[in-house]
Parts: sequence; structure tokens; C-alpha cells
Amino acid sequence: MTWLPDPQVTIGTASYGGSLVSSVSVRRGRADVDSSTSAGQCTVVLQDTAGAGFPIEVGQSLGITVDDSGGSAVQVFGGQIETLELSSATRGGGTPIYYWTAQATGPIARLNRRQALFGGRPQELDGARVAAAIAAGLAQSWEEYDATEAWSAVGSAVTWNTVDEGYDAALIDPGLYSVAALGSADAGYGALQVAQNAATSGLGMLYETADGFIGYADADRRPANAEAGYLQVPASSLAASGLRLQQRLDSVVNRLTLDYDGGSITVSDLGSIQTYGLWQSSLTTQLADVTAGSAVASEFVVDRRDPRYELDAIEVNLLSVGTALRDSLLQTVENDALTVSGIPAGLGFTSFSGFVEGLTFSVNRSEAMMTLNVSDTALSIGPDRWSYVTGTLTWADLPPTLQWQDARSL
Repeated sequence: MTWLPDPQVTIGTASYGGSLVSSVSVRRGRADVDSSTSAGQCTVVLQDTAGAGFPIEVGQSLGITVDDSGGSAVQVFGGQIETLELSSATRGGGTPIYYWTAQATGPIARLNRRQALFGGRPQELDGARVAAAIAAGLAQSWEEYDATEAWSAVGSAVTWNTVDEGYDAALIDPGLYSVAALGSADAGYGALQVAQNAATSGLGMLYETADGFIGYADADRRPANAEAGYLQVPASSLAASGLRLQQRLDSVVNRLTLDYDGGSITVSDLGSIQTYGLWQSSLTTQLADVTAGSAVASEFVVDRRDPRYELDAIEVNLLSVGTALRDSLLQTVENDALTVSGIPAGLGFTSFSGFVEGLTFSVNRSEAMMTLNVSDTALSIGPDRWSYVTGTLTWADLPPTLQWQDARSL
């Protein structure tokens, strides 16, 4: 049986599918490993041949699903309509078709509009800071709440501080690195900026889920995903545009000056400097002290001490791949590990392993293209940790239950 994506659009409480949906495009995540995550975007074009119109307004929620190979709906976007455009076109015989184009953004856009944390925050791990910023930034204010809502309908476990949209504590990793305290501020802090500062400081990533929540992957998420296994994407399944890789000398960082709360630290990799020459960079963080700063700076240099292969976005025609791969790709989210295998040997190697940084869907009733922005594995978990263990360290110096897969730095 031929698979069709059959996109379904839910706007507010109304659903649209079939011939009403002309096209859907979705973008989530970020362009590359060194960028900050921006709000997801979705564009939906509905066509109205009857001229009856649709009950659509800006501010309404918008969700997108497509069918997997078994016909089950898989959500690929959740957000809020920001702009709405109406246009018309005349077909043969003079009968007009009306097009409703709705553009929606993900929950990070709401976070970007909020000032929060007026009372400040104590020193805490990067994940705790992100959680506080997201919870405060997405919590509904008194003016926004439905005046007709009864408290009995909200739930006994809900407090005013936890009435929000787009926040789920289970999606926030705890973090590994301590970030500095924030003092109280009459004007508060930009919620998104606080979350992004903590994510950058902790070598983590903010992301949006397909159902409209904000998550945080700390520096241990990607090693854990790699340990769980890589999604195998055969090069033969890629779209006709194929593969293009490039290696850049200016991607090397072998000396980093990192600013933390109250000071700065410089970390160098002598072997890389002797091989490639000096490539220096800087990083501004909110890290609490020199211990956290040293750990993050060392991690950053380990991940970038050698030139990396940069792979152009991977494009897949979901109609032309097998059911298992198609269904796995539809469930793919940022930070997932994948391997492109079967690369033509003439490119210098036959496989590429990396992590998903962002993704794009372009879908209509009969077509479905998916594009993945990926980064080399080495940029997130390092190509080789053994050489960075202090030569005088003994096994007796380590916790007896420590496993090598958990030893980020020794």
C-alpha cells in the first residue's frame, strides 16, 4: 500500500484535513551546534473552495500531525498562530479559491516576550536555572487567565505559580555545572535570555517538543542518546541532492578564554596548537566559579581541538524510504543520535555519526520531505577522552561505582 502523509491541522478546537490542507511546512531546532535555538515556525495553507471561510484568528493554538506508515497520527508541531493572511485566486470559469495562510510559532516565542525572576535566583545547576526561567516565563499572568474558569476545574495540585502552557518539568535535565546567582531586579530578567545563558554555560540545548513544550538537554543527554544507539540512515535513502561535506580549519579551537562569574580562565591544547597552529576563541558564560569554568572550558576545547567535518543538511523523501526508517524519522527530535551509512568511498569515509540540531518538514497530501541539520558527534561528546585523563591519576582516586561511560572529565 502506498503511504500518504495525510497532514491534519488542528486550530483551536477545529480540525482540517483532506483537500482543505494545501500545504504544511514546519521548522524546529537550530541551524548548527554553535547556534542558539530559536522559536519553531510553522506555515499552513488551507484552501476554501466554497467561500464559507474558517473560524481562524491569531492567538489560537495550532497543531500538526502526519500519519506514520501504519496510519497512526504523529504530531510534528505545536504552537500559536502569530499571523494570518487571506488571498484568492481565480480558476477556470471564474470561480475563486480562497487561501488562508496561518503562520505559527513554538513556545520559545512566548518565553521571549516575558520578564521573570524579579526576586532573583540562588547559585544552582544549569538545568535548575533553565527550569526556573521556563516555568516563570510561561506561567500565565492574572490578566491572561480565563475569567470564567472555575478553580475546581483546574485541579487541586495546581497552584497559581504552576498554571502555565508549554512547561513540563520532566523535559528538563538537571544539569551538570553551577551557574552564578541572580540578584533581585525591579524590571526582572528576560526569561529566554536567562534560559539561553544557562544552556550555553552548561553546554546544553533548549529545544521544543512536537507537542508544544520546551525542553532542556544538558551536557549528558547526547552521550546517553549515543549510548542508547544511533538511528541508521543509509546514504541511498537521501534525496537526489545527495551529500556534501567540508572540513574547515577555522572550526578548530585549541585555546579558549572563558568568562565566568568573577573572572576568566584560559585553556589550551598544546598538541592541537603544534599540529594546526593557534586558533583562539572566547566564551562568555554565567558559570559560578573557576571549578565550573575550568570544566566547561576543557570540555569545549576537547570537542573542538581537531578540524571537524561539516555535513550539509540531510534531506529525505519520506515517500521513498522503508516503513521502519520513515516511522523512526517522524519520531526524530533534536539531540537524537544518527549515522549516515554507505557514503560513497570517494568522499574519504563511508559513514558519518552525529546529532540532530534541527529539522524541517515540508508536507502536502501526496508529498513529504524531511530535512535534518546535523553536527559531528565529536562536537558534543569529544572524539577521545582517554588522553585527557591526568597521568598521575590512579583507579583508587575514583569512586568505586564510576563507569567509564559516565566519566565526562577526570
